[in-house]
Amino acid sequence: MKRLIFLFAVLFSSTAYSDIQGRWVIDADLTLDFNSAHSGITDLEKELIRCMSSNSSLEISGSYFSFVVKKHSCSFGDKISTITDFDEKYKFKKIFENIDVVVLLSEDKEHNQSIDVIHQINEDLVWFYYPGDPPEYDTHLRYYYKRITENDSE
Repeated sequence: MKRLIFLFAVLFSSTAYSDIQGRWVIDADLTLDFNSAHSGITDLEKELIRCMSSNSSLEISGSYFSFVVKKHSCSFGDKISTITDFDEKYKFKKIFENIDVVVLLSEDKEHNQSIDVIHQINEDLVWFYYPGDPPEYDTHLRYYYKRITENDSE
């Protein structure tokens, strides 16, 4: 009976649920460590993760999240690529949530829908699985994001 009461207290307590609202940036070290050990990540992908970690953010507020990228250049070997700034906004609806997982049904401006699963490690660290781009979906990477607060510097 005590276990049942504890289970109900955890499952139905709003304070037990994860809070994903806020501003997040890629944690390059954790992302690279995990993917180097568990996937066939290329040197080019590693450099892109390093570059994007200091030039992009994920902002979650209300029922929208935005992927924001500042204009910047990334280099790999003798190649340099300039990435223009953009802010992709997605509407989302939480379709499942427990203590450490949030599942979102998201929709872009063209009304394309996708399922996003956020795994919360603690209140300031989450990870997303990224299968790759269509039609191959052959990337299979895990991206770690850390929360940025007002006091943090980028």
